[in-house]
Amino acid sequence: MKKFLKKLKSFILKNKLLSILLFLLILIIILGLVIIKVFVFPSYKVSNYGNRLDGIENVKLDKSRFDEVKSKFGDVEGFDIKEFKLSGKIVNIFVVVNDKVSVDKAKSNCSKLVEGFSEEELKYYDFQVFVTSSDENDKYPLIGYKNKKSEGLHWNYEGEN
Repeated sequence: MKKFLKKLKSFILKNKLLSILLFLLILIIILGLVIIKVFVFPSYKVSNYGNRLDGIENVKLDKSRFDEVKSKFGDVEGFDIKEFKLSGKIVNIFVVVNDKVSVDKAKSNCSKLVEGFSEEELKYYDFQVFVTSSDENDKYPLIGYKNKKSEGLHWNYEGEN
């Protein structure tokens, strides 16, 4: 390593102008890359959601809150709540039913499940309920959606492939 540094030092001393030009070229390349990054990615540190999630700390949903809603809903035969997923301001609820549960019963159970959330949560979050069948059934899948401003679930995808 010492030999390399001695050779580098002697090269720099012999070729001062070339060394300065190489140093300036490297500096210009680095500054150019920084400038390109600033112009190409101007909002690099900005959140994906922008300011749309302002106030979410006041109406925070977490695993324990989901478990509380699930336990408050109780067990219904043939109706299994698989999971909750929170994506920004959208709560996705995944439900699996068996073939003995009618479509109307599944819809009413999903509505009861969504109503298990507090009034404040219902006014802040949008809810989507995805209902699938454990068996091959033409009546399912179902997708229900409740906007924060709407009343109840609206079903817009029923048994289509």
